[in-house]
Amino acid sequence: MICYARFRPGHRMLSALSKEPSLGSCLMRRFLFAATSAVAILTAAGSTSAVARDYPWCLQGRDWGYPGLCDFWSYGQCMATASGTFSYCGINPRFAAVPPPRGVRRGTR
Repeated sequence: MICYARFRPGHRMLSALSKEPSLGSCLMRRFLFAATSAVAILTAAGSTSAVARDYPWCLQGRDWGYPGLCDFWSYGQCMATASGTFSYCGINPRFAAVPPPRGVRRGTR
């Protein structure tokens, strides 16, 4: 029983490969291959390059369109990015349209 690639007849094999592998070593090799493959697949599938998030402020203007580049948590952060360009900052309409969580009051009295 050979659990790795077969060699062509007539070729010389190394002495370490000429021994018949035991059932335990074949199972261990298969298990290690399966585990390594699973880790590689999960790592590749788990890493996403872009995550859809809605931030409260958007960089808007001629270059960005509407709603614009919505990557900013604070107005100051947005304004610092807009500095020196023909852009301005506005509230993200998707962020503003989300109702507040239950139990949170808007304003007092």
